[in-house]
Amino acid sequence: MVNGTGAAKWKASIELNGTLSYTVGELYYITSERINKTNQPLRIKEVKHSFTSKGWTTDLTMEEDENIVT
Repeated sequence: MVNGTGAAKWKASIELNGTLSYTVGELYYITSERINKTNQPLRIKEVKHSFTSKGWTTDLTMEEDENIVT
């Protein structure tokens, strides 16, 4: 029952040009060459939109889902 809950979780903050729609709770498999991680399942926890005269951006806060077994 304790297995997996005491380990560190992967988290990410991503800023995108605001061209796509994202929903809290959606699961994505993220690959990062910088940290040599492939297909890490992360769930969207928060979506924020910023609007300026130059356009809009979407900020995603993502976290590893404890319900996903890899």
